[in-house]
Amino acid sequence: MYDPLGLSIGTTNLVAARNGTPPVMRRAMLTLYPHRAPELGVPVEDSDSPAAGIVMTGFVERVGESKALVSGNGSTHDPALLLVEALDALIAALGADPSTADISIAAPAHWEIDALRALQEALCTHAGFVRIGVAPRLVSDAMTALTALNSQARLPADGVVALFDFGGGGTSITLANAASGFTPIAKTLRYTEFSGDAIDQALLMHVLDGIGHSTQADIASTAAVGELTQLLEECRCAKERLSTEAATELAVEVPSKSARLRVTRSDLESLIQDRLDSVFCAFDDMLARNNIGRTGLAAVAMAGGVARIPAVAERLSSHVKQPVVTALQPELAPAVGAMMLAAQPRAEGSMRGSKRRRRSRQWPVRPPAACVR
Repeated sequence: MYDPLGLSIGTTNLVAARNGTPPVMRRAMLTLYPHRAPELGVPVEDSDSPAAGIVMTGFVERVGESKALVSGNGSTHDPALLLVEALDALIAALGADPSTADISIAAPAHWEIDALRALQEALCTHAGFVRIGVAPRLVSDAMTALTALNSQARLPADGVVALFDFGGGGTSITLANAASGFTPIAKTLRYTEFSGDAIDQALLMHVLDGIGHSTQADIASTAAVGELTQLLEECRCAKERLSTEAATELAVEVPSKSARLRVTRSDLESLIQDRLDSVFCAFDDMLARNNIGRTGLAAVAMAGGVARIPAVAERLSSHVKQPVVTALQPELAPAVGAMMLAAQPRAEGSMRGSKRRRRSRQWPVRPPAACVR
């Protein structure tokens, strides 16, 4: 008996889900060491460590590119292999064993086939991910998110469902067929202008404006770089707090300035308003290209960490003129759905309701022949 395990890949965070265990989420930062296993997540300073590690970031969005990722010390690395090491470290953080797990990996729905193939081939080079000659399944994170959201029959059995995945690196919009296991009916739209990272940057500039410290010279100065990096992280945390609180305070420490600044949910909503409008315009264009009207949607759903912001759900519901389905922790939905799919048989004829599930042309990704022994 194998342990169903679901993993999800995001440009900002990686998530693992397993039955009976709280999900684990780590930042997409991998620290490489010369004589021990890599560590996933924000690096922790270790004064007892005999050698400093090399911190690698940006590898998720580079998977499938022919150009290697260059580290701070000049060494080169295959982004797909870095991602596999990160996934292995994620499983270890969850306390699971990949050799005894049936793994489904929720890959970004907007990825092109080259990126998917690169990851699948990289997985085949890692012994822990190939048990009895069976590689992990790669499935669309849109499909897995909708599977999780539908776990309590919250979505219709047929019709077109629109999923907005508001992630750290961008927003992905997928139109899926509910009657065929949420397979996509069109290419996923990727809109990078509205993202968790972009909101953090906008909030950072708002805070700097608030303390009168936003000149280009101030921001570009060498002394300010470390402080601004820390302040950006503070802004990210403030954004998350404002999902449940009406206001919060930030401790601001930059060169020649030290202050506490109050930021409200209304401030945040003002910062995201125009970019959110642009997302809706892109969505309307997508519907028009596929000859679908807003009234023709059977349901609208949300996933991703930015979906926690109340104004996002409110504005989306107002735009589509129907309630929006989401989860209490929308950032976990893709991994939870992947775990649910991992628990299902791999038979091609699996069913949803009374209708046979049809494969999309891209999903799921078949493992290369080298993986099947």
